[in-house]
This record gives sequence, structure tokens and C-alpha cells, in this order.
Amino acid sequence: MADRSPFRTLIETPEYTGQLTYLAVKYSPELIEGTLMGLQWGIATNPEGYERVTGNISEAKGRSFNTGIPSLRIFFQIKDADNVLLLWVEEISSIEEMWPES
Repeated sequence: MADRSPFRTLIETPEYTGQLTYLAVKYSPELIEGTLMGLQWGIATNPEGYERVTGNISEAKGRSFNTGIPSLRIFFQIKDADNVLLLWVEEISSIEEMWPES
């Protein structure tokens, strides 16, 4: 039996892809790449480690310490043992970072 990969396959929904395209145009792909790659790596390696926001949807948040680089949040769903659906990606405002319960 072959060893299972430690990484899950990330599958982008059309909504996620559209939102990511918008963010890449707004900020440039190079500017959001680091935050995005960190979030995707975390989701691919340990999706269960993130907070659930509904019964089967979880969120991963990435914080930027540079005011020119946006903080991002990805909503995702664990599809099965090998796949994760990336549902939604959005920019987090600085107000949401300061008061996440608002």
C-alpha cells in the first residue's frame, strides 16, 4: 500500500477563483502571494486545525504586519480524506483584526 501524501489537494470553487482574481488585480499577485501561500499550506497540511464557522465550513486567517499587504481569510470545506474545497477568499479589514467578535 502506498503512503498517503501529507498534503490534501486544494480544489478552488468558481467563487474562490473569482475573488482571488479580484484581489490579484487590486493588489498584484506578488503582493498577496506570501499570505496566500501560507494559508494554503496550512489548509493542505492540517485543515482540521482551523476554527469551524458552521457545521462543515472552516476559516483560515492570515495576518499581515505590513499596511500595504492585505490580511486574508479563506473559508473552506473538507471534502474527504484527500481533498479540500476552497470556497471563499476575502480581505480582512484592520477593524476586524482588532475586534474579531464585531
